[in-house]
Amino acid sequence: MENKNSLKDLSAKESGWVAKIDSVITRAEKRVSTAVVSIFVGVVLMGLTHLYVAHAPFALGHGGGYFNLSVTPFNFQSGGALQNRILTPLLAHYSYFLPFFRNHDYVLFLDIIGSLFLCLVYIATRREGLSPWLSVMAAAVMAFSAPILFFLRFVGYTDITSYTLIFLAMMTVRNNLIWPWMLALSLFNHENNFFAFPWFGLFYYLRNERKISRSLIAALLMGVAVLPWYWWVSYVASQKPPTYTVSYYLSLSVMSQLGIVAANMYTGFFQAFKLFWVLPAYAMWVHLRQRNFAEAMLYLMIVGCATAQLCLAFDTSRLFTAAFPVIWLGFVTLAKNVEKGMFVKYMSHLFVINIFVPQYYVGADKLIQFYSPAGGWILKKFFNINIWEL
Repeated sequence: MENKNSLKDLSAKESGWVAKIDSVITRAEKRVSTAVVSIFVGVVLMGLTHLYVAHAPFALGHGGGYFNLSVTPFNFQSGGALQNRILTPLLAHYSYFLPFFRNHDYVLFLDIIGSLFLCLVYIATRREGLSPWLSVMAAAVMAFSAPILFFLRFVGYTDITSYTLIFLAMMTVRNNLIWPWMLALSLFNHENNFFAFPWFGLFYYLRNERKISRSLIAALLMGVAVLPWYWWVSYVASQKPPTYTVSYYLSLSVMSQLGIVAANMYTGFFQAFKLFWVLPAYAMWVHLRQRNFAEAMLYLMIVGCATAQLCLAFDTSRLFTAAFPVIWLGFVTLAKNVEKGMFVKYMSHLFVINIFVPQYYVGADKLIQFYSPAGGWILKKFFNINIWEL
């Protein structure tokens, strides 16, 4: 009996501090608007991720190519391998003219995009009717997962812009004048965003009264969204074809690519969101129990489309990160179907445990551990180990 009473007291205390935080944030939203509060949440979470994962001091891998493209985005004769993926470098190029972007600060630009992504997660979660604190937790789940952490460790990669645009398309899925532009722009950022089109079609159907007629219009709009990208890659090819073209991907052997990633596929899958994969897994069970089979199918399609990218590339953990919508959808579903105090309690525990699970990049047969700034300093100071050479 005493144990039950103590558990009730603990639950009451937890719900008490959550209620206070919700009250404070709600007052702030009324005073300065939800948008301003979301910016604060995004910037703070982005700052905390810099304490969790050390920011690389220089661009790595293709990140260097994206940075060079941001300096001279229209130098077609250089034959840059990434010329088709112009959006983020182009936006960064014009941001350099702003007074606070000194010395072509490409890293700062990507940090701003990352903060914007977290802002949108907060706003979208609030629009789903969840409380301010739960919305902060939803944004924190994304902040401390691969969508943000990857581009901190591998500076220069532009995936976060793709995720921001795709999430904007999800937020505006009922507005046919907006979401097609978001998908069109995402293709300018990276052609792998074609893999989002199939599951987005189902998402559109489910969020627009499940009408076939509206879905047929959406399919037409998605086709139209491809046309600007097609014009761009055709124009670039007429100047000097870059390395990564449609013909390049068509020339790859699917079986060979899958053979490269097979050994570490499950590890790469896990490292994209680590323990947070439990959110969509449990949410799927909730949907199946409620006979929401189409919603469960949406979850499978999102993960399946992310997995399909492995037929063409081998950045395993990075590519699985494209399944980020299923994490957010799972979070929202559980928050609406589990008693709030209990959900906050379990999410808090899950979040803390997840923090202590080591973060790795998994690509083909390579595993690279992410270190915090403090961990990197200790390894360098006492063991003469440079984390950027591992």
